[in-house]
Amino acid sequence: MARLLSAWKSISKPLSEWRKGVLPGILWSLGSLLLITSFDHVIMRFAPESMTLGYLYLIPVWIAARTNSGWLGFLFSVFSATMLRLSPDTFPHVGSFSNWLVDISAFLIVYAIFERIESSLSSAKSQAHHDALTGLANRRAFHTQARLAIQRAWRKQEDLALVLIDCDKFKEINDQYGHDQGDKALIAIGRALTASFQGRGEVARLGGDEFVILIPNADRQRTRQLVGQFERSLAFLTKEYPYKIGTSIGIAILREDGTSLNEMMERADTRMFRSKNIKHQIATGVVEFSESKQEVS
Repeated sequence: MARLLSAWKSISKPLSEWRKGVLPGILWSLGSLLLITSFDHVIMRFAPESMTLGYLYLIPVWIAARTNSGWLGFLFSVFSATMLRLSPDTFPHVGSFSNWLVDISAFLIVYAIFERIESSLSSAKSQAHHDALTGLANRRAFHTQARLAIQRAWRKQEDLALVLIDCDKFKEINDQYGHDQGDKALIAIGRALTASFQGRGEVARLGGDEFVILIPNADRQRTRQLVGQFERSLAFLTKEYPYKIGTSIGIAILREDGTSLNEMMERADTRMFRSKNIKHQIATGVVEFSESKQEVS
C-alpha cells in the first residue's frame, strides 16, 4: 500500500503541474492561433495591400514561451509559421519549401528570445519573494500571505495560528563552527519546517535565525502537535551534525491572542523569548517559576 501511494504521488505531481501549467498553455496558444487566423482572413478582405498582420502570429509563440515548455514552443512555432504562410496576405507568394523552413527558423529564434525573457522575469519575481538561503518565502511575501489569511479567517470564522521560531545559540554555532555551519543550521530548520508544515501552512524566514508559520484551521492543541512534528523532524535531519540545534517557539491564535497580524506577532514574540529565557535559566541553574506553562506556548 505504501508503495502504491508513493507511486501515485510520483505520478500525480507531474500530472498536476502539467494540468496547471502546460495544458492551459496549449489551450491559450491554440485558441489565440485560431482567433488570429480567423481575424486575418476576415480583415485582409477589406485591408489595403500594404497592410500585414503577420506579427500577430507571434502571440501564440509568446504564450507557449510562458509555460517554459520547449516542445510546446517548437510546436507552436511550426504551427504559427505554417498558418502565416497560408494567410491571405502571404498565400499568393507562398514560395518554396525552403522559405517555409526559414519562417520556422525565425519563429524559433523569436520563441527562444521570449523564453529567455520569461525565465528572467520569473527568476526576478521568485527572488523578490523568496529567501535566497533556504528557499522559503521571505518577510515581504509573508506579510502579503498573512494579510490575506487573516482576512479569510475572519470572513469564514475559522481559527488561524501563528508560530514564531528562533534558533537557540545561533551566534555560538557561527562563532564556534563558522558561518558555513550557521547557514547549514538555518537550511536544516527550513527543511524541517517544510517537511512538517507543507500543505498545512505557510512557512517563511523573517531574517537572521527567525522563522514564522501561518496555520489555517488550527487551534492551540493542533498547532502544538505540528510543532512537535517539526522538532522531531529537525532532530532527525541534524542527528549527524557536530552540534545540537534547538529552537525557541512562540504560538499565537487569532482572536485569543490578538485581532491583527501585529498583535499576534507581538504575543508570539513575547512567548518565544520567554521560552528562550527559561531555557537559559535552566542551563545556568537559575530558574524562576513565576510564569505559567500556558504563557510559554
